[in-house]
Parts: sequence; C-alpha cells; structure tokens
Amino acid sequence: MRFDYFVTYRRTDSSEPVEQVYADGLEQVKLADQMGMETIWFPEHHFTNNLCSPAPLLSVVDMAHRVRARLGTAVVITPYYHPLIVAEQVALADQLTQGRLDIGFGRGGFKYEYARLATEEAEAAGRQQEALEIILGVWGQPNYSYRGKYFQFDSVTAVPTCYQKPCPPTWLAARTPDSMRFAAEHGIGVMMTAQREPVTRLQGQVRLFSAICEDLGVARPPLRLQREVLVTTSKAETLRAADFIWKNHVAQWHLHQDSAPTVNADTELRPLPPGYQMSTDELISRSIIGDAETCVEQIRQYEALGGDAFVVYMDVGQPQAEVMRSLELFAERVLPHFADDRPSRRPRPLVGRSQDAPRRPGNPPLLIDTDGLPDGWVTWEGSEWIEHFDRASANGRRRQSYIFDFTTTPKVRAHADGSIDNDGRLRLVSDTGCPDCGRPVVALFRRWHDEDRARIRQDLAERMREIRWHERHHRRPDAESRS
Repeated sequence: MRFDYFVTYRRTDSSEPVEQVYADGLEQVKLADQMGMETIWFPEHHFTNNLCSPAPLLSVVDMAHRVRARLGTAVVITPYYHPLIVAEQVALADQLTQGRLDIGFGRGGFKYEYARLATEEAEAAGRQQEALEIILGVWGQPNYSYRGKYFQFDSVTAVPTCYQKPCPPTWLAARTPDSMRFAAEHGIGVMMTAQREPVTRLQGQVRLFSAICEDLGVARPPLRLQREVLVTTSKAETLRAADFIWKNHVAQWHLHQDSAPTVNADTELRPLPPGYQMSTDELISRSIIGDAETCVEQIRQYEALGGDAFVVYMDVGQPQAEVMRSLELFAERVLPHFADDRPSRRPRPLVGRSQDAPRRPGNPPLLIDTDGLPDGWVTWEGSEWIEHFDRASANGRRRQSYIFDFTTTPKVRAHADGSIDNDGRLRLVSDTGCPDCGRPVVALFRRWHDEDRARIRQDLAERMREIRWHERHHRRPDAESRS
C-alpha cells in the first residue's frame, strides 16, 4: 500500500497571519515529498479558518513547481460551479502540471457553505451527477451538448484538452450507494474516510462498494482511504493530540450543520447534541493516534481493506512544530513497515459518452420490506421519514426499520456516522448485510430509545430473518441462473 498526504491549510484562529498558514502548508508538503508520499491532496472549503483552501487547483499548479509528487484535489465541490468551466480549468491545470494531476470531485457537506452560496443540499447530489456526466463527456467528445434538469447547453468544445489522455485520473468522494454506483459505472476511483466512525463502518462501506461493482459486472475501481494519523511518543502527547482532533471535529460538525456562530471565519465550539459526544478513549480508538507501533498496527486494518493508497491527514490544528515532528516520526518509524515501490492504481474514467448512452443494467432491484411506503419514498428528506415512522407507529406498535437491497435505496442524505437528523433518532445503516450470506443491505432505523450500533445491527438481523430476507433475495432470477 502506498501513502499520500492531505494538506489542510488550517488556521488556528483569525489572529494568525494567513501567509504563515500557507508557509506551514508548504513546509509540510516539502517534507511529505521528501518522504516519498505518492500524491499530495488539497481540499476545497470556503469562508472558514478550519480549512483555508478555497481553490485547490491553484495550489496544485503552484506546488507543481516546488515538489516532484503527484498532486490532486480532494475535492473540487462540483455543485458550486458550472461543469463546463470546471472541465476547462481542470484540463488547464493538467497541462500546466504536465500530467501530474489527479482530480477528485465531491458534492460538499458544509451547510454553512451551502447557505452562503445559495446551494440546496437536497439538490447537491443531482447537480453533481449531471456535472460529472458533462465533465467526462466534454473531455472526450468535441461538439458536446447536454439537456438535463440542472444544466442545458448546445454544442460546445472544451479548450484546452487534457494533457493526460483521455483525462486525469478521476476520483469521487463517495459514501452513498448512488455515488458508489455512479463511480463504478463510469470507471471513477473512490475516496473514503471514516471520520469519527470506527473502522468497522469503513469495512462495511468497502463491502458495499465491492458488491455494487459485482452486481454491475465491473472490476472495482481504485480506492483511496483517509484518516487522521498522529504519531506520538508519550501518553500525554497522545491525549493532547486527541484534544486537537476533538476540537477540529466539533468545528467541522457545526460547519456541516451550520449550527454554531462563525465569526471572522472562526466557528464557536459549542457542545454537540446528546449522542454525538464521545469519551477520549473512544476518540482515540476511532483515530490513528499513538506511538509508531500502535499506528502501524492500526494502519494494517486499513491495508486489509484493499485500498490502493492511504491518505494521511495530520494537521488537525496543533502547532506546526508538532505536525512536523509527527510527520518525521511517521517517516522514520511507520513508513518502513509498508515499503512499496509499485505505483498505486489510477482510475481510467469512461469519457466522451453522450448523456443517453446505455448504462450497465446490473441486477433487478429488490424492494423487500417496503410494505406501507407510498410512492415518492425514494426522494424523501429526513423530516418526511420521521413523520412516516411516527404515523406507522401510531397504533402502539412501533415501526423501527425499513430494509433495502443496495440496488435500490432511499436518496436521503446522512451524516458521516449515518445519522440523518441532528438528534440521531433516524439512521441510515450501510455497514451491515444479510445475516446468512453477508450481501450488503441499506436500512433506515428509527431509534425510539438509545439503541447503540450493536443493538441496531442485531435488530436488523432479526428483522431480516423474520421476513426471510436471504431466501427471498437468493431466489431472484439472476441468482437462479448462476446456480
């Protein structure tokens, strides 16, 4: 497994000189390059000191003159732009870097940004899918035209063309079945991060992605995994590192929800709602923090998932000297355990397809356990699901879940931990599967009490056995034809 580095350009507060933020980032990039990190990634975020990186393609072009590593965006937030502009700007960056660019796309997630850029979260997924279709189309086809819900234009040719042929390696930040399916259909690589979730959730996501690819009959595109890594030399350092990670997590949680004041680009660290707090020990177990041996052992779990590279996220707001020391320890005591001179796989997207080109059909969708759902449930928002669960439970018998085969799932947007509403009453569960064969499922679970993850998975397994889930999906026509 190869390693990459993620540059945060984090500003601790509005009093820190901006030029120092970028000087610190450059120092990190140069050391990461000397360490042999394969790709260095730059994010996109706006109006926040948490990540001072509003234009990652500018950072890519700038760093191409300073380091030898490949350079990438993680990610360009596609719903914010017209895709024809993005397609041309990416192609220009690819030309200026002479083919050292990897381009990552995502739909964003900060409601704080959405609100200020007049972007509707409910539309972000649809806008992103159309944008990616357009970008891939115009990269490979001159005189390209498009008619969609969000974008319409007549014949156009993008200028310049990409340096890499047919285009730069293209990645998608994906955690929903729809995003994973789109990536698999178009040959786009996938980037995943567990954020504050245990590695078991990431394992479930990877299984889901693999199942989607198998269902479509395609090879799984390349996969990159990301997590914070802080190498320490004492228990006190580990606790201090965990405190920085927690503060960073709280700030980003509020930016995701637009739920705390942000003044002078600093977000107030208000306490999180009940159910979102976690102990220091739990936080440490859900990150990669500790001495070199601990970090090696934990990274092995990610290596076992079959990722093509692991993206190291190290600057979470601690002083620059501590970031650099952690990077040095990583180079000296962690990297040697994963020596690998082979380049990681890069995705080869399908470009130049017209919007009406046929898609791989996959297997027939399974709509099991949806009794009582009216038309339109696929596009319901979280509030509509809550209202439905309340109505379905009005007779005193509480409805707790709806289970879906991964081929057809609700479009509702969930946080990284699977919660749909800020109270954690409703969760989208995508890291479980059939209790008999493990085929991934996606479920909506209504927490009436304080059910934890283990209890939720147990209840879902009991529900699947009750409705004979395995027998019903095992008897599907495609399964019989293979038996």
